[in-house]
Amino acid sequence: MKTRVDQNPSTKSESASQSTPTPKSMPTSGYKLSKPLWEALNFLFVTGVTCGGVVIFQSPLKTVLTNLTIDGTVLPKYPLTSIGTFGFFRALYAGTSASFAGSAARTAYVTAAKNNKPIEVKESTPHEEKLSGLNLNKAGYVMSAAFGDYVVTQIPKSLSQLRKIPNLLPSGFKWYTRNNLYQLWTGGFPSEYFAGFANFGALCVLEEELAKRLPIEDEKIRHLLSGALTGVGAGVISYPFALLRDYTLVHANVTNGQLRIDSTATILKKLAAAYLENPKEAGLAFLANAAKQVPIRAILTGGVFSIVASVGATLGNAPLSKIIPERFHPSKTNPQGFFYNRKTTGDGETPSSQQQEVESPSPTPKQ
Repeated sequence: MKTRVDQNPSTKSESASQSTPTPKSMPTSGYKLSKPLWEALNFLFVTGVTCGGVVIFQSPLKTVLTNLTIDGTVLPKYPLTSIGTFGFFRALYAGTSASFAGSAARTAYVTAAKNNKPIEVKESTPHEEKLSGLNLNKAGYVMSAAFGDYVVTQIPKSLSQLRKIPNLLPSGFKWYTRNNLYQLWTGGFPSEYFAGFANFGALCVLEEELAKRLPIEDEKIRHLLSGALTGVGAGVISYPFALLRDYTLVHANVTNGQLRIDSTATILKKLAAAYLENPKEAGLAFLANAAKQVPIRAILTGGVFSIVASVGATLGNAPLSKIIPERFHPSKTNPQGFFYNRKTTGDGETPSSQQQEVESPSPTPKQ
């Protein structure tokens, strides 16, 4: 009689281990930012740094210019002891939230406009720049870009300046009603557009051309200086238009929550009547006001241009590469989606191309 011999327990365990796959280690975290998201984050970072610097520098000077336009004084007519130091700086930076929104919108718009110029405007040699066709292309580019800048920034810019005028806007003023939005958007349109045309042309065309010609090797210093020089020139050239716009806004009024801003034609009629009534006094007042405002506007525009022109050169195209760890930087091979997971092996390593070829053998030809 045959006796059944039991198998070796070790043999059973070996066969069981062969039939049951060993669980692999979980893949390591391999999430990377996609290229579109990476570019968007870098763009927002540069925009935030730029508009923050612009607002800190610009807001108090805008307050000074507003008061000069109202009554020829540098600061509002109340003593510092009555409002305290905090109140003084609060008055100096009045309308900063709207100014920051407008500055952010304008910085994003200007950056996009400068980086997406028509090829005829962006690439031209000194010889080609003499051709009338290219000059017309540059003029058309600046005109359309200045109008786009007006559309994007006019409302927050006007609201910021109106908030700097003492006792104009009542508590709880609703700027977002239909009438108030229309008044904010159309108030001082012609003068604002022509001032923007001068500023935009200087920033987006002349600044880069001047930077190419300055005998300075350091790109940051070169753009800082070229921005300051073109900004000073733009501030002087655009002064009559900027003054007319400010004069239009400081004569606005609010009745029952409804904002009213006179048209540019109405303001020009009032100025003409005042000049005809007493030409000498009106002329002297204009010159005295210009002597105060032109240097401040030149410093303001030059400083803003320097900030805008130099921040980009200083931070570069990918400033976040120095902040975000490299393992999260976008891949050059698989940029699809905002996030994606790398293929990982059981050891948490990305397989090489040779390993992938071994794992995916070519099909056997039919016989």
